[in-house]
Amino acid sequence: RLIKPRDYIGICAANRPEWLITDFASILQSFVSVPIYRLFTDHELSFIINNTLISVMVCDKEMLPRFIQLHTECPSLRHIVCMDSIPLMMPKINGLSIHEMNAIERYGSIKRYEYVQTKPDECITIIYTSGSSGFPKGAMISEKAFRSNFPQPNLSFRNEPVKLCYRPLSWATDRQSSIGIFLAGGRIAFSTGDVTHLMEEVSLVRPTSFSGPPTIWNKIYSEYKTTLTLMTRDQSNADIIATIEETLLQQFAKLIPIRCKLIAVGGSMVSPVVFDFMKRCFRHCQIMESYGTTESGGIAYDNLLEMNINYRLESVIEMGYTLDDKPFPRGELLVKTSTMFSGYINNSDETKIALTDDGFFRTGDIVELHFMDDGQTNIRIIDRKKNFFKLSQGQFVSPEFLEGIYRQSPFVEQIYIHGHPLEDSVVAVIVPNKEYTRIFEIKHNLTELNDTIMEDLRSLARKESLRKYEIPSRLIIDFEPFTSANGLLTSSMKLCRYRLAAHYNDRLKMTESIENRLQNLIERAIEHRLSIDQTMNLISIGGDSLAIVRLSRMIYDDLGISVPLNILFQSNMTIENLANIIKNPSEICSFSDSIITQLLNDSAEQFNIKIDKQAKTTNSPSAIFITGAAGFVGGFLLAELLKVYPTDCQLMCLVRCDTMIDPLDRIRENMTFLLLWNKEFEDRIIALRGDLAEQYFGLDY
Repeated sequence: RLIKPRDYIGICAANRPEWLITDFASILQSFVSVPIYRLFTDHELSFIINNTLISVMVCDKEMLPRFIQLHTECPSLRHIVCMDSIPLMMPKINGLSIHEMNAIERYGSIKRYEYVQTKPDECITIIYTSGSSGFPKGAMISEKAFRSNFPQPNLSFRNEPVKLCYRPLSWATDRQSSIGIFLAGGRIAFSTGDVTHLMEEVSLVRPTSFSGPPTIWNKIYSEYKTTLTLMTRDQSNADIIATIEETLLQQFAKLIPIRCKLIAVGGSMVSPVVFDFMKRCFRHCQIMESYGTTESGGIAYDNLLEMNINYRLESVIEMGYTLDDKPFPRGELLVKTSTMFSGYINNSDETKIALTDDGFFRTGDIVELHFMDDGQTNIRIIDRKKNFFKLSQGQFVSPEFLEGIYRQSPFVEQIYIHGHPLEDSVVAVIVPNKEYTRIFEIKHNLTELNDTIMEDLRSLARKESLRKYEIPSRLIIDFEPFTSANGLLTSSMKLCRYRLAAHYNDRLKMTESIENRLQNLIERAIEHRLSIDQTMNLISIGGDSLAIVRLSRMIYDDLGISVPLNILFQSNMTIENLANIIKNPSEICSFSDSIITQLLNDSAEQFNIKIDKQAKTTNSPSAIFITGAAGFVGGFLLAELLKVYPTDCQLMCLVRCDTMIDPLDRIRENMTFLLLWNKEFEDRIIALRGDLAEQYFGLDY
């Protein structure tokens, strides 16, 4: 006998009958089964084996070499049982025995083993969650909790239930649903594991129900959205567009066979847009959204809490969610269920974080409570406590919420929203829809799509009334998809955020600084590309009154900070000082106070100007000194003076500009823009580079 009751047995293989056979054998003999996800890294595999002291590992031929290699790091591992044939010349390995499952089954067929009872509070299985921030955590499930998933054999099916088992059996929900189908006398088809052929397998198997994570439905919706956009791009008639859309919905509905009567979505939050598409498309099915966790089991279906669940909410003050919120209480959902885990094996720290003193599990989900007229409680998941982050100006951001919105773009196949406490806005990593972007590039003769995608995201942001800091300041485009194989998705097909952050670390660090973004805004506002010194004030750079107004609006649009005009006009307002204000908006008050004090002091000045004699003259001036000629009002004033006074009158214009710029060019460009320029003006204008704020106006004397 390789293993005795209450010892730990690992199961790590692709979905196949032998997987469930091993699972049932473990239940009947009171082995503690440890299902293991095949895409875990070697580091994670050895951690799990050592964490649970697994002595027997049951695997397939693909995983066999990995466990043989790892056994030297795992002293408890004594036996490996392979579901497939093993080479006859398999070398002997010290301390490790390798067996064929067929041989063990033949031996078992001639020897009778009695059923071994597992006590209700004893652990029957340990389910490891990949998590999104570090080492896997092993959730201990008692016999009583595990049995609660199957209160009685479900024999109420009118027709024999059929299931396509395509998601890893190491996942709690798929393993439980497979056992449930078996107990109901149904049939299970095992997928080949090639996700690119999943919908073909669905058509072949014709399951009576089908469950999938949001990633599948996001993909289908993305294809539908792309096809619809391409089919209707030259149409303006609403009736024709509606007809095309209905025809397309009928075509996409064929992806799920008519025998399927139930579609369940679970594993993570699904976008309302995608969920609405599913209801419009798969009208022959009931569309149901399930919500639960590995640790607690099922919690809600279609937002309605299970009747036997104890729950409560806790305020999350730092995110602005409280039980006193109106019209609906909001906070983190805590639950206690009959299928609840007992804690994380050999991980008391994480167990204390997850469980309250009175046994409630902290889901980490922020929900809104709605009390229905029939006495049921409806919950709306509105945020995720564990994933939110804070930006430099103190704003909290929910990346999942933003990802759901931006995923509506036909350009977006996958998206990851990243934020850093030193940055003032989010950054988006986007895996584009290859087909749509290819056709779009050809049609519009483009070689680069960043600006186009950014504008599409901004359009969605305006439609959804997002705040400025929730709009990506920069995009990282990568055509390599996020997958479980490359570690960028977790085993449950959710974004593995800490790995995504590490994977794109170097490119995320390239995010523009506030100073650089300000410099770009200033250049756009004054309509000149300059070599700007960070210590130069905005006026000396060449900003006239209208340019300063434009800059104020652009700062608000791009950075989300409202900077009063009087601050921008201050003589000490350099790019460096302005960047500090934007990073610390509270400083706006102190700057505003300083200009008010200055204005009050100026108003108290006594100007006793007396003119004893005024010379009478009838001659036109030979020269006129004018400032602000490079601005809007100054441009019209200069044109009028040139028109009114004779050609021998010269206009001396003081112009603020960079030393690399000819001041006459500033005047010429401004008047050309205002449709006032005449080439004859050049002989009458004397353009002087200077500044009213400097001694002698910055002129040589």
